[in-house]
Amino acid sequence: MRRTGLAIVAVAVGLIAVVAVAFALTPGEAMTVGENSFVNREGIIDVSNSPTMAYNPARPGNVITTYRKDRPGYGGFIGYSFDSGATWEQAVLPVPAGTSGCTASQGELCPFGPDATFGPDGTLYVTYVNLQGNGNRPDNLWLSTSTDGGRTLSLPTKITGALAFMARVTVDPKGPVYITWLQADEVGLFRFAGKPPKILVARSDDGGHTFAPPVTASDAQRERIEAPSPVIDASGQLVIMYEDLKANRRDYEYAPGPAAELPFALVLTRSTDGGRTFTPGAEFETDILATRRFLPFLPELPQLAASPSGKLYATWADGRGGDDDVYLRSSADGGRTWAPPVKVNNNGPDGTAQFLPKIDIGPGERVSIVFLDGRNDPGAKKKLDAYLATSTDGGKSFTNVRLSTKSFDDDIGPTFGVEYGIDFGTRLGLAHGGGKLYAAWVDTSAGSTATGRQDVNSATVTLPTEGPRTLVLGVIAVVLLGLGAAGLLRARSGRGTPSTRTDAQNRQVVTS
Repeated sequence: MRRTGLAIVAVAVGLIAVVAVAFALTPGEAMTVGENSFVNREGIIDVSNSPTMAYNPARPGNVITTYRKDRPGYGGFIGYSFDSGATWEQAVLPVPAGTSGCTASQGELCPFGPDATFGPDGTLYVTYVNLQGNGNRPDNLWLSTSTDGGRTLSLPTKITGALAFMARVTVDPKGPVYITWLQADEVGLFRFAGKPPKILVARSDDGGHTFAPPVTASDAQRERIEAPSPVIDASGQLVIMYEDLKANRRDYEYAPGPAAELPFALVLTRSTDGGRTFTPGAEFETDILATRRFLPFLPELPQLAASPSGKLYATWADGRGGDDDVYLRSSADGGRTWAPPVKVNNNGPDGTAQFLPKIDIGPGERVSIVFLDGRNDPGAKKKLDAYLATSTDGGKSFTNVRLSTKSFDDDIGPTFGVEYGIDFGTRLGLAHGGGKLYAAWVDTSAGSTATGRQDVNSATVTLPTEGPRTLVLGVIAVVLLGLGAAGLLRARSGRGTPSTRTDAQNRQVVTS
C-alpha cells in the first residue's frame, strides 16, 4: 500500500511539473495587431479626426467609424466595413433639403461632430449637428438611423435647435435612446457667452422618431462644464460623467496665457427613472492638471464606461506626473466610492505625452484603452504613435501594444494659435466584437507641415484565446481525478482483504 501511495504522489508531482512546462509553452496573454487602414477617403490637404467606433452585434464583421472633417471645409462622415475593418466605404451624413450651409464650406451643407452606436437589433444610431453661417455655428442637432450597417442613412429627426455641442448617443438594450449634449446660451469668438452652458438629455421611446423635451443633467451652480460622457450601467440606469473646469476662465473664455494652473474635476450624475431626473453631481476626481491650451468648443473628452458586472471606469489624461499620462479610476458600487488612479501607459518618466484616451469594456470584463503616445521619441519629442492598453484584472495593471505601424509627426494639422499646438481632435475610437478589438485614431504619417493632412487610421486587434491552456488543464485534471480514483479503489481493496500474516510479519512489512 505504501509503495502505491508513493507512486501516486510521484505521478502527481510529475504532473505539476508538466503543468508548469505546459503553461510556459502554450500561448498566454498575447494580441495580434492587424495592418493599418485608412478609414477616410484620401485627400492631399484633407484633415479628418475625432473618430468614434461601434460594432454591430447583429452582423459579424460589421464595424463603423464616424469622424469629422476640418478641411477643406467642415463635414461629418461615416465609414462602414463588413470585413472587420480590412476595407472601408464612406457615407455622407444626411441633412434635410433647405438647410443652410456654412461659410467654411462655401455655403455647402456642413454636418459635423458625429457620434454613433448600435442597438442590440443591429440598428445604427448616428447623432450630429449641422454648422451654419459665417461663424460656423451649430444650427440643429439631428439623429439618423441605418438598418444596413451604415451603408444608407435615414432622413434625420431634429432633436433640438441651435448651439448644441459635444452630442453623444446612448442606447438602452431595453429600448430607450438617449441623446446627451452641452447646450450653450450664446457663443462668441472661440468661447461660450451668455448664461453658463448646461448638459441636457432627451429620451426617445420609439427608436429615435420622436423625443421627449430635454431635461437638465448638470448642476446649476457649476459655471464651466463640458465633455458629457453617458453610459447605461448594468442595472439599466443612465449615468453621465462630465468635466468641471472650476476656476479655469482662461480656456473657457479664450483668454491669452499658458495652460491652466488650477486642476479640473470629473463629476458623476445618474438617473434612476429613465432620464427624467438626475441626482446632484458628485465629484470623484479633482486633480486633473492640463498641460495644453484648448478651445471650450473642442476639448479632449474624458471617457466613462460600464462593465457587465456593474463596475464603472473613467479614463482621462493629465500632467500630474510632470508630463501627460493616461489614468483610470474604477468604482464597484455605482460611483459612490472609487479606487485610486492607475497609470495606464507603462513607459517611465521620460517626459513624453500620452493623451486622448478612449475606453471600451469587453469581451467580458476586459478593459481596453486606446491613446496617442510619444514614448518612441523621448529625445526630440516630435513623433507620436497609437497605443492600446488592455487589462484582464479589472484595471489594476495593463499590457501596452503599439497599433501604428509608423510613427507620425506631432506638428502636422490645424492649430488655433501658437499657445494651442496642433488640434488632433477631441477623441479616438474603440469597440469590440467577434473576439476582436477595433481601434481608430488620428494619424499624420501621410501628411507634411506643408499639406497639414490628417487621416483617420484603423487597426483590428485579434484577442488571445485560452484554448491551449484550457485543454492542458482539462487533460491534467482528468488524469489527476483518475489517479485519485485509483488510489481510493486500491485503499478500499486493501481494507476488504483480511491479512493472513502474523502480527510480527505485518509489523515487518510496515517497517521494511
